[in-house]
Amino acid sequence: YAEEVNLRKSAYQPDKTLPLRLSFDFNTADGKPQSCCVFQYDRHGNFHFFGESIIDGAKWCIDNLEDLHAKGYFDGFQKFMIYGDATGRARSSNSLRSNYELIEEWFAQRRLPMQLCIAKINPPIVRRWTTVNALCQNARLETRLFVYGGCPVLNQGMKLARKKAGTAMEDDSKRYQ
Repeated sequence: YAEEVNLRKSAYQPDKTLPLRLSFDFNTADGKPQSCCVFQYDRHGNFHFFGESIIDGAKWCIDNLEDLHAKGYFDGFQKFMIYGDATGRARSSNSLRSNYELIEEWFAQRRLPMQLCIAKINPPIVRRWTTVNALCQNARLETRLFVYGGCPVLNQGMKLARKKAGTAMEDDSKRYQ
């Protein structure tokens, strides 16, 4: 990821005929916000990340949905696709429903069509990093991942995310991770 290649200063104009895609990170640790980024996958195979909801102290993903709804991100779209961590399927001692069940209920209450696109297990970290790096810029110098000004925390995370020294694990000690 390099800002001069991947960061776009202009605003992204979403195509209302394409699905709006949301990707969640269900953080529950102290100092780690609940987060969700908003993006589209265009007809040319490019990813455009143009919105985010970062909420410190939030306990539920519903707070992100309400925040994004208030910002108008759901207006005029015909379909919504939901992505995120496979662990979001788990129920916790705080709730009888999983994060994804809560998301499905939120969309159903508003009669908004949505589809869950969640893997059964998370892919290995090395594969995730390799995939994202190739989208940022591959060996042919092709770029297919763009971050827009509406995603300052995502931009920071893309710029600064690192692995823990001597491991294949992500260093998730930072707020932007």
